[in-house]
Amino acid sequence: MRFLADGPDIPDDLLDARDEGQVIFFCGAGVSQHEAGGPNFHQLAKLVVEDLGSARGSPARQLLDFAKGVQPIAGVGGMMPADRIFGLLEQEFPSIEVRRAVSRAIRPTADAGFGPHRSLIDLSRTPDGIVRLVTTNFDRIFEQAHPGLRTIDPPVLPDPARPGSLDGIIHLHGKVSLDYVAPESAEFVLSSADFGRAYLADGWATDFIRALMDRYRIVFVGYSADDPPVQYLLEALQPTSAPGRLYALQEGEASLAAGLWQHKGVTAIPFSGFQTLWDSLGAWAERARDPDGWRARIAAMATAGPRSLLPHERGQVANLVSSAIGAETFSRHEPAPPAEWVCVFDPYVRYDRVRPVDVWDAASSDFDPFESYGLDSDPPPRRSEDETMIEQREVPKASWSALEAIATDEPGGRAPAVQSVRGPTASHPPALPKRLFRLARWFGRVATDPIAIWWAAGQNALHPDMLKFAQRDVLQDGVDAAVRNAWRCISAALREPPSDAQDPWILQHAVAIEGWSTLSLQRLLEIERPRLVVLRPTTSPISTPEEARTLVYIDVA
Repeated sequence: MRFLADGPDIPDDLLDARDEGQVIFFCGAGVSQHEAGGPNFHQLAKLVVEDLGSARGSPARQLLDFAKGVQPIAGVGGMMPADRIFGLLEQEFPSIEVRRAVSRAIRPTADAGFGPHRSLIDLSRTPDGIVRLVTTNFDRIFEQAHPGLRTIDPPVLPDPARPGSLDGIIHLHGKVSLDYVAPESAEFVLSSADFGRAYLADGWATDFIRALMDRYRIVFVGYSADDPPVQYLLEALQPTSAPGRLYALQEGEASLAAGLWQHKGVTAIPFSGFQTLWDSLGAWAERARDPDGWRARIAAMATAGPRSLLPHERGQVANLVSSAIGAETFSRHEPAPPAEWVCVFDPYVRYDRVRPVDVWDAASSDFDPFESYGLDSDPPPRRSEDETMIEQREVPKASWSALEAIATDEPGGRAPAVQSVRGPTASHPPALPKRLFRLARWFGRVATDPIAIWWAAGQNALHPDMLKFAQRDVLQDGVDAAVRNAWRCISAALREPPSDAQDPWILQHAVAIEGWSTLSLQRLLEIERPRLVVLRPTTSPISTPEEARTLVYIDVA
C-alpha cells in the first residue's frame, strides 16, 4: 500500500506485522541526514580525516581520494571502504582521538529537525506501548527526539527470547556521550577491526541480530546496500536468513533497487526521492499512532466512490478491507460506501473489457474499468492493437481480491457448519470468515444500487449470506419495484441446480450399459430442462436508476 501517490509501496503483510508489534526497524545514517544534517558513513570518514589532519600522503587519505573516483556499479553500488579508512586512521592516531573526532563530527546543529526520528519511534512502538528500535548510528538524536527513552549499548545486549527485554533504543555499534565529546559505550564499532570483532570473531552483533530474525521482521531504513554495517551484517547472516524476513527501503527504480539487495536475501522497497520517503514514513507513523482514526478516515474517503479517487487511494481502501477490523469499519460506516466498491474488490471487473457507456447512443464514450477501479499495485492490462475488440482482458494471477478468503482471515460470521462428506451437512457451504461476513453485510446495505445488481448479475454463484443480506435490504418500503424484481430474478437464477459438464457423459455411459430406464429418462429431462438465466447489461456500471435503462437481462437457456 502507498500512503502517497509517488511513495514506496509497502507490502500489506509488513503493515499488518508492524501493527502486531512484529517488526524491528534498523536505522542507519540516512535517518540522521534528512532533517538533522548528519553525515553518512563515507562523509564521516572525510570529516574525521580532515579534523585529525591526516598527512597528505597517508594511507587513509590515499584510500579516501581513491574512493572518490570509484563509480557505482549497477547492482553493486559504490563500495567505499569507510571502515578501512578508520582502521588506517587508528594506525596513524591513537584510537581514542579518532573516536573523539567522530563524536565531534556527528554533533547535530542547533536547528536540527527530528521528524524522521519521531516517525520511526512511533512506528517502533508496540501495541502495549514499548519502543523497540535498533540503530547503528552513534548519535543521540533518537533520545533528543523523545527524551526519557531507555538506551541500550553493547556488548551487553538484551535477549530477544526474554519477554520485556527489548525496550528502548538499542545502539548496536555503540553511542557517543550526550555532549558529543567522546564515546560512551564500551564497544564502538567503527573500523574494520571493530566490525570483524562484532560480527565475526566475538560475533555478539551477529548473535543478537540472528535472535531478532527468529522472532521479528527487520526493515532497514537509512542504509545503502554497500554501507559497511550492511555488508558485515548480511554477509554474516545470509546462510541462515529466511525469505520474507528482511526488507530495505532503497532509493531508485524498482529493478535496480531489487538488484542491490536481492543477493543479500533482502526484499527491496523502492522509493523515488528522500522527501517522499520521509513523508510516507510520517504518514505511516500517523496511522500507527491512531489506527482506529486512520481506518475511520479511509472509510470516510471511500464514501466519495472509487471513480473520484486516485489509484493509491483506492489501494488504501483495499488495504482497509483486507483485515477483519478494517472490514468492520468499512461495513458500518455512515453513510455506507457506495456499491461501486465491489467493482474494485473484484479483479475480474477491474480487468474487464472496455464497455460502452450507452449502447443506445453511438456518440457516447467508452468506459475503461481499469482506469476507474484499478489499484496502484495492479499491473496495467495488455492493450489490444484494435481498441474496438471486446475480448475479456487477462486477469494477472496475483491480482488482489477482497472477495476470497486469505491466510489471515479468522472464522466467524454465523455459527460454523460442521463439514462432512455425507449426511445433511455435506451440502452446506462453510461459514464465511469474519472479514467476508462483514463485507457481505455491507453489500446488503447497498444492494438497491444498480451497480450492485449489475455486479451480482455477472456471478454464477453467491454465498447464501450474501444473498440473505441483499434480499433482506431490498424488501424495504420505498425500494423501486424494478430493483426488487431484479433481485428476485437473480436469486431464482442462482438457486437453479448447477449443471455439470460430466452429467451427459455419465448418462451416456449408463445408458450404454443398462439401456434406457425411467430413471435415465428422468435424468435426461433434468439435464435438458430449461433454466432461468440472468445476465448483466453490456454497458458500463451505472449507479443512478434513471440512467440504468436495463438492470438485468433475463433469458431461458
